[in-house]
Amino acid sequence: MADYINDFLSLPLWFTIPLTVSYFGLMGYIIYCLWHFRRC
Repeated sequence: MADYINDFLSLPLWFTIPLTVSYFGLMGYIIYCLWHFRRC
């Protein structure tokens, strides 16, 4: 796991930032969909 984190931190910022934003956006979208459909 530490190797993954070191590789991730060694990536250039122009690659890391969009990857992180898209990852959290996807996670938030999935959580929102699950919460929304569970509420109905």
